[in-house]
Amino acid sequence: MATRCFAPTSNERGAYILRKRRENSPSLTLGARGRGMGGLVAVSTKITTPFSGHIVVWSYSRAGWTYVKSLNDRPFLHSRRCNVGKSVTIASAAYGNRRGQQMSEITIGCALWTLGPTPDVSALARQMETAAQIGCQSVQPWVAHSDDWPCILDPDYGASADRREVRKIAESLGLVFSGFCAQLQGASTFGGLEEREGLRGRIDKTKQALSTSAEMGGTVVTTHPGILPENPSAEAYQIMLGSVAEIADHAASVGVYFALETGQEPPSVLGAFIDKIGNPWLKVNYDPCNLLRFGSEAGTIQGVQILRDKIIHTHAKDWNPQTREATCGEGLVPWDGYLGALRDIGYSGVLAIEDETGNADMVGSIRRSHAFLKGWLDA
Repeated sequence: MATRCFAPTSNERGAYILRKRRENSPSLTLGARGRGMGGLVAVSTKITTPFSGHIVVWSYSRAGWTYVKSLNDRPFLHSRRCNVGKSVTIASAAYGNRRGQQMSEITIGCALWTLGPTPDVSALARQMETAAQIGCQSVQPWVAHSDDWPCILDPDYGASADRREVRKIAESLGLVFSGFCAQLQGASTFGGLEEREGLRGRIDKTKQALSTSAEMGGTVVTTHPGILPENPSAEAYQIMLGSVAEIADHAASVGVYFALETGQEPPSVLGAFIDKIGNPWLKVNYDPCNLLRFGSEAGTIQGVQILRDKIIHTHAKDWNPQTREATCGEGLVPWDGYLGALRDIGYSGVLAIEDETGNADMVGSIRRSHAFLKGWLDA
């Protein structure tokens, strides 16, 4: 039996028939062995257009979703469970597209906390409606509740019925979830995964966020883990190493990527930290503004080349020290070099617009950011 495959290209989505191995044709090899709910399926196929080289399809035990990655370890597709004799759809969904809808190589989304907290479903619905009206293709909601930032998606605050309703609203608006944010606070640092005090609670809360993302159909959870020392022998480094490794193991078990946001450490230090853990479910949420503020313009661009396939999600905001606004294209972020670097490495994820400045016209700021980014991508 053939498997129907939609290949994610930037301008069209062609249908390809992947057959069992045969000379001079695309080939499909299937083999399966049981593993939990989803089974483990291995697929090796060669498609000449639009991809060259082999891809490998593999899965884990959550709801039968199969993830596709290239030989260089970079996920770029996913489909429903791929069994011999079954028709499946493969789409550019390592970044949340589970409905087979068209998405370009790089898409524009919105980090919804830009529009405020979400104490109930109606607040979150209004934010998603705003993002959709602006033209965003995806949204990244907050998923961790705190007293000063209520969050209806947190299972400790909202109900499962609330989360189901939010999924339905997103679908009705044509939106997908590019990811979720589980930002916590330590006793003295933003993230606190390198602080011993209260560490177990923060680890467990982050695990819960990953499970909630899986429940919501998400594929990525982002966070600032804390302050990562450059010296691997430092106590804080070793504490964070253990914390993040444990969380990444849970991420693998639920099939959701755990993405550490770029912050005050150099990209090379973050990359080496991820390599030391060695878990393919541990990735990077790249924020060029953070790197510019704590590094340099050149480092913002070079960091893309350093982290490359570790980058699975990005935030899009600018830094204007005079106006203190974060509207994309109106600050110091070197967008041409940065976005060009993302294209050079073959990044095919989201630019999630983020603005935490308290701009008086936040919707207008998001709209201008979207117009700027879309203009660059369409040029």
